[in-house]
Formats: sequence, C-alpha cells, structure tokens
Amino acid sequence: MELDIDEFTLARDLARDAHAGQTRNDGVTSVFAGHLAPMAAHACQLGLGAQVETLCYLHDVVEDTELTLDDLRAHGFSDLTVECVDALTQRKDQNEPYASYLSRIATAHPFAVQTKLIDLMHNWSCMVQDGVYPSCEENKQRGDKFAVAIMLLAQRLRTAGIEPASPPPSLLPYLPA
Repeated sequence: MELDIDEFTLARDLARDAHAGQTRNDGVTSVFAGHLAPMAAHACQLGLGAQVETLCYLHDVVEDTELTLDDLRAHGFSDLTVECVDALTQRKDQNEPYASYLSRIATAHPFAVQTKLIDLMHNWSCMVQDGVYPSCEENKQRGDKFAVAIMLLAQRLRTAGIEPASPPPSLLPYLPA
C-alpha cells in the first residue's frame, strides 16, 4: 500500500503543532525536534517507508496531547494510520501495565511494531549519549526494560519475515548478541 505523501506532511505538521511547548526530559529540547523528527529521519535512513515515518511523527500524539483518534480521522488520516497510532498509545488512563502495552504492540500491524522499535531505540540512545545510562540504578532499569522490549518486538518482526529496524551504533554494546 502506497502512502499518500500528503498524509506524511499532515502528520509532521500536526505533530509539530500538537507538541508545541513540550520538552524532553532535559526540560529544554523540544519533543518535536529532539524526538519525533529524529525518529522519522532514522526511519527514512533505514528505508522503512513513508508510513513508518508518518507514524514516527504521530506515535505520541494521542498519548501526550489533547488530540484523539477521532481527531486524526477528522484530519483525514487513513484507517491504517489511526489503527497503528491506537496500537502505539499506552492506555495510561486505564493504568495499562507496560507488559500488556508491549504485548498489544507485538500483535499490531508491522508498521506499528517498527515504529515502537525506533521509539525505544531513540529514547535509549539519548540516555546513552547523555551519559545517564547506566549511571544510576533507575536509569539502568529503564534502559534494561528498553532492551527487553527491543528484543521482543524485533523477534516478532523476524517471525513475520520482516527485518526489524537496526539499532544505532551507540546501543550495540548494550544489546545481547
């Protein structure tokens, strides 16, 4: 299925506007420039296609902004895009455990799985680059949780005959062989 390039542009612009004023954990770097755009660029570099790049921009929009899945539909996003964003949205209002969330993603469309892999790898590589992994027990546990999730989701894709997104070099020393 070929993605309409207008959907990619709409996702980028909508995410930029919806996340305006939000910052990463450092309190300075914008969510858009420091997380969403680098994720989409990584997906592009890996040749994962416009649909995954689009989801990189939208993966946190329902979870972390006022937008809803109905809003995405009203903006004209495809059923597949909305379905994948739904899968990528942790049900925090329902106290969804992280393990349940990961299991739900693992059974979702491969585009959603690839997007979550890129999300996890980006978050973890930022921790490594910022020197906060594995500097303290809390950050070590968080990074270790990312490693387990990456391995689970990568295996899910391999089982489906799909090559998972490759991790950035900064994570290679921390991943099991």
